[in-house]
Amino acid sequence: MNISAKDVMELRKKTGVSMMACKKALIETAGDAEKAIEVLRKSGEAKAMKKSDRETTEGVVAAEVRGTKGVMIKISCETDFVARNDDFVALVNNIANIAFEKGVEAAKTDGAPLITEAIAQLGENMAIQDIAMIEGEALGVYVHMNNKVGSIVAFEGGNPGEEIAKDLAMQATATAAEVV
Repeated sequence: MNISAKDVMELRKKTGVSMMACKKALIETAGDAEKAIEVLRKSGEAKAMKKSDRETTEGVVAAEVRGTKGVMIKISCETDFVARNDDFVALVNNIANIAFEKGVEAAKTDGAPLITEAIAQLGENMAIQDIAMIEGEALGVYVHMNNKVGSIVAFEGGNPGEEIAKDLAMQATATAAEVV
């Protein structure tokens, strides 16, 4: 069967998978894009299983405060190149949004297939290392410029101001404090 470059490009836009993998899936499914997406999904799961034993020593920490809730998330990957990749950072933020909307456990559950897709797309093992949500009357957040460490502090019974809250979060990060 002859598969056009346009069909391959459209499938690549939808899936983010390599051109060769898209072409192979389209050939396998006789040009049916929907079936090709399913083939790529299954292939991605298989690739993720093959990569699951590889060590993930790099990654990103992200933190955000919305009103009286704060979420901090760490997702690991194999290399710093992927950790700086826009698609990887978007994945981290997407799972953090799920935590805000549905809670931490839902973010872990709903984030698992997103991680699998990202493994297929970016070619590295990845894992959610930690997700935490904290609530308080006032919150301060700090993520170090290397995006590998950060802290959120919560205040009850008063608001010290955003700048002081951020400074305290920065000090907690610098001293590696777990609880104060």
